[in-house]
Amino acid sequence: MDTSPRFLQGITFFDDDPKKNASIAPTSDTALSGHERIARWRFRSSGVPIWLGCRYEGTGIVLTRQLPASYKECRLVYGPGEVVKKISCD
Repeated sequence: MDTSPRFLQGITFFDDDPKKNASIAPTSDTALSGHERIARWRFRSSGVPIWLGCRYEGTGIVLTRQLPASYKECRLVYGPGEVVKKISCD
């Protein structure tokens, strides 16, 4: 059994149940200083739940969780090599 660490490879937001594959594109994607960039998702108030999916390197695993209805925006900071450095939602 491989017990090496698995790092977060990517994030996907879904409009409703992830099984429906309705992923949401970022509202904006902006380069920051250095080799960082920030992607921002703004969620509309449609009454449909927003889900977060987390993908991990070297696996086919995607962990999902429904976000609280109060969340209207999420931001994801990528570092060099598209490494996920930070995610924040409010």
